[in-house]
Amino acid sequence: MKPYYDEDGITIYHGDCRDVLPNITADVAITDPPYNVGINYGEANHDQRADYEEWCWSWFNFLPQVRAISPGIANVAVWCRIAEPPFWIVAWHKPAAMGRGPMGFNNWEPVLIWGKPRGSILVDVVLAPIVPDTSLNGHPAPKPLAWAAGLVTRLVAPGDVVVDPFVGSGTTLVAAAQAGHRAIGIEIEERYCEIAVQRLAQGVLQFEND
Repeated sequence: MKPYYDEDGITIYHGDCRDVLPNITADVAITDPPYNVGINYGEANHDQRADYEEWCWSWFNFLPQVRAISPGIANVAVWCRIAEPPFWIVAWHKPAAMGRGPMGFNNWEPVLIWGKPRGSILVDVVLAPIVPDTSLNGHPAPKPLAWAAGLVTRLVAPGDVVVDPFVGSGTTLVAAAQAGHRAIGIEIEERYCEIAVQRLAQGVLQFEND
């Protein structure tokens, strides 16, 4: 498959990750897949699937051994059925977030970790406030850059290749590039590929909380 974008160690493929993943090699996966809650990502990305667990397994099985998946709180039990229990759970702390849950405002989300982390040994909390970022306009549910940067620091060793099979607005790719790592992104919606390319071309390589 011909890359949609391939510059400075960052490659983006426009397509279904189930078709692309078997044909690439990476060391660490960091991704934020659809939560199956009905968000309108576009015509090709259906976020309301009756076969959600089977669909997740169909691509999870092709990821490298070290994997970080942001599943949403409601899907933690789902993922424990899909795959073996994770090695650890990292807390993404998002202070002052306005989402609501049964206990009130939801200021954290889990990130499930499989495999032994290859990066720096720090704390198991990633602080990543949700802040305005005009480079993310056009995507309905982007992750903050500090979210991806924190995971890259903890999981990725020098020389590793990072893969994100749901690249969206390109946050994981930008964080990997900022840290000097090669990275591969896969995205089924072409308009999100273009957002990611624009962010990389504009050099959006600074943490949002610097």
